[in-house]
Amino acid sequence: MVTYNGEYKLASSDKFDEVMKAMGVGLITRKAANAATPVITVTTDGIHWKLRQVTSFKTHEQEFDIGAEQEMTTPDGRKVTSVVTKDGDTLTEKQTGGGKVSTLVRKFTDDAIEMTVSCDDVVCTRVYKRQ
Repeated sequence: MVTYNGEYKLASSDKFDEVMKAMGVGLITRKAANAATPVITVTTDGIHWKLRQVTSFKTHEQEFDIGAEQEMTTPDGRKVTSVVTKDGDTLTEKQTGGGKVSTLVRKFTDDAIEMTVSCDDVVCTRVYKRQ
């Protein structure tokens, strides 16, 4: 079983701008997000999770219980309804809002979070390495 708790720093990103554009994120926010190298701190006790994402210009915290629907504001400012499910070492988050549906899949390994983000036909891959 993988240990989830810890800090993870963005190591690689592919098609992040494209997926943000598909989600309806504005140009200035996309430029800032593309320039950032976030560090995510994961804290969980099993069902309750906290993801704290820190960049040089913004800190965003997301708390959730597995399977519980909640209203939230994404790091880029969109208001969405979010539900996170868990299957093994993979969290799947479905975000619905602004006429868009986005899916974030976070696969935890011993040394990384391998994340895919999809919206419409666009898929982004981001890898965060354990610190």
